[in-house]
Amino acid sequence: AQTTYVQALRVSVHDQARNIIGVRRDLSGQLRLEALQSTTAVEGDSVAITPRVAQGNFRLLFVHSVLGLPEADVMANDDITLQSVFPGGSRSLDHPLIRPHEANNLLKVSFSTGTQSSVSLSIDLAFLCDGAAYAFIFVGTPPSDDLFDTSLMLVPGTDAECTMPPAPDVVENSSPLILVNLRPFTGRVVFSWGPTLLTMSKQSNALPFGAHLATHVETGRLWVRLYTERLTQVVQPMEVTVGLQASSILGATGPEATNTNDARPQYRLLWLGAGDEPIQLGLVQVKLVNAVHVADGPLEGTVATAELSGLISDQATLAVSAMETFDLEPLRPLQVHFTLTSHGKSDTPLDPVELPMPDLCSQSLQLVVLAGALDEGGPELFGPFRLRTLHLDAAENGCVIHVPDLPPATTVPGTTTPAPTTEQSYDITGLGAGPLDNAGNRLHGSTQWTTAAISCGVALCSIVLLNLGPATGRRTYLSDWFGAG
Repeated sequence: AQTTYVQALRVSVHDQARNIIGVRRDLSGQLRLEALQSTTAVEGDSVAITPRVAQGNFRLLFVHSVLGLPEADVMANDDITLQSVFPGGSRSLDHPLIRPHEANNLLKVSFSTGTQSSVSLSIDLAFLCDGAAYAFIFVGTPPSDDLFDTSLMLVPGTDAECTMPPAPDVVENSSPLILVNLRPFTGRVVFSWGPTLLTMSKQSNALPFGAHLATHVETGRLWVRLYTERLTQVVQPMEVTVGLQASSILGATGPEATNTNDARPQYRLLWLGAGDEPIQLGLVQVKLVNAVHVADGPLEGTVATAELSGLISDQATLAVSAMETFDLEPLRPLQVHFTLTSHGKSDTPLDPVELPMPDLCSQSLQLVVLAGALDEGGPELFGPFRLRTLHLDAAENGCVIHVPDLPPATTVPGTTTPAPTTEQSYDITGLGAGPLDNAGNRLHGSTQWTTAAISCGVALCSIVLLNLGPATGRRTYLSDWFGAG
């Protein structure tokens, strides 16, 4: 029997359960060892390092080992594209641990190359271990070789089954979220969302054009996807960040460019919420959006003009899908009046909308959007898809005041009591402290008083103080301080 030797591979064994070593053919047809999720010494000092799995997470590996087949799409539950993997390559996905009582515990992983039926394998995510890696390996030979059918193998980094203890879901911080359907189409849409790509278990009701849903979600990262009312996914999931303020709005709109060859209704998810900077205390943010859907023809000739009056007097010109933001003090009501111009045709004015600014929540987002359908015959002014101006208050479920974090307190140093000192006394009369002490103190504190001569007679004492400093060189008597008397 012929013996085939494979070049040795030096690896570092991790303390995490992600030490998986296998053998496969590379693109040149040679067998080689491969250490998935291990620190591998490749050549000399060149080292390929894989990052650690964060605490509280597991890692899914997707390995494509079928040479001769094209790139494979890795799908989750037949409707979420997780990764795309080339032959001979691998990708990974880290995900937080899932408790047994949470939804979407079962995950179906599929590899699809588009040239044949996909292969799939299911796994229960509730039994995966902290820090461990689990490899889904796509193996076999191409149909042209007719040697081995393609299949999907699961190689766990550990044989142990780990289960998180059941615990109530505790949400530390939540914030309002508005979901709105701005796509003028007869079908309705369903939003689905969750904290991770594999746990989008919350769903809205079916929303027709112009309808919206106000809900509360946990702040931080949020994944959202869109279905038709028949639960057919129309766009890939989108990751957004929900802040503490009432400023999160997500809309379903039409595509940026209409594909007339595709008969299916086309959608996209559009983030309409505030930016990264928080809204300042005492202000209300007003965002104007042109969400008119142009069925045919170029988008460049369709422009909406927004006139603002009342609180301020301003104007904004918006192309399709364009937005403009104003941060305003809510002192008086604000009127917004849209006018649409399309390809040189006569302007189409819309009914104005008034925002009761003094009654709105501070630090909230107010969305004013122009929506509706536009085709070759011009804008629709009647019917279910007519042009309209919508006002959405991101804080319709209640005000959320965001107070910035205060700087850490500074410690004020305490007062110190000086040590007691003995003061020098110039009481030569025996009468106690008095004017002479003051004079002595003055002498003691001056650098020019260097010599003192004292003479006393029977009836009168006089004190002569001799000043030898360079300033005057004159005699000074007590009368200089106490007067001639």
